[in-house]
Amino acid sequence: MSATSSGEIVGECIIGGRRVQVQKTIHYNLVDDTGDVLTTEQPFSTYPSESEMEAASVRRLHHAATVDTFTTWAERAGITPEDLDMTIHDLFSERASNVNNEGLSGQIEYMIESCGEVGARELLVDCAPEAPSPLYALSELRGHMADGYDDDAVNSILGQISEATKRRLVCVWDKFDEWGVGGNSQFYIEAEDGQLLELVGNLWPWLNGDRDDPGTPHFPGTPASWVGSPTGMTTGDLSWDDGFHNYAVRGGDEQYTEEKLAE
Repeated sequence: MSATSSGEIVGECIIGGRRVQVQKTIHYNLVDDTGDVLTTEQPFSTYPSESEMEAASVRRLHHAATVDTFTTWAERAGITPEDLDMTIHDLFSERASNVNNEGLSGQIEYMIESCGEVGARELLVDCAPEAPSPLYALSELRGHMADGYDDDAVNSILGQISEATKRRLVCVWDKFDEWGVGGNSQFYIEAEDGQLLELVGNLWPWLNGDRDDPGTPHFPGTPASWVGSPTGMTTGDLSWDDGFHNYAVRGGDEQYTEEKLAE
């Protein structure tokens, strides 16, 4: 067991007469009142329930007792740490080799098992490939629209995604008037002929979900997975656009146009 020296404490409870705190780093650890981490086998990717905390504590106590029993036997048998150096090296090298031989899916599965979903995502985002695909460059946009967006944010964020993926994404607002765009809005994929296609898949919740919510998709999916059915609406049916990624179904009471605003 290793003592913790950093990380925010976000909760606590009493288990077996001991105070157990919940520590948040890139995931959730359980830390008992001696400072020892109880969840070394697999930290929690979401805040643990009290029953999960108790189960982790029981497993850790059993694990500690087993380690003590084995250590006592090894000491009495005259085994030293140096005697186990090569054995430990071989065990971890074999595990690493086996995981790497399982390909990308096997490596990622091991990362998720070891670090939890949030931790694994952080590690993946930090693994910049030599020739990153356009989707890699978008990885930091997750949750960027969680606090809302305006027409400028639409042009910036949907513009980046459109350029990277060669899928033209647009936002259709209810109206445009002298104060700008307003009302409800919806994202679509614009086909080359101006048809608006439903936006499906993970892109919308990935952009608009809370970054700290484990229910927010960790990745947006492939561009092909975003393309839904035709809506029956085209850009020609819309009253206004800004020439970039914003459209509006109707103008204001006076049907503002770009020419009127330019006066």
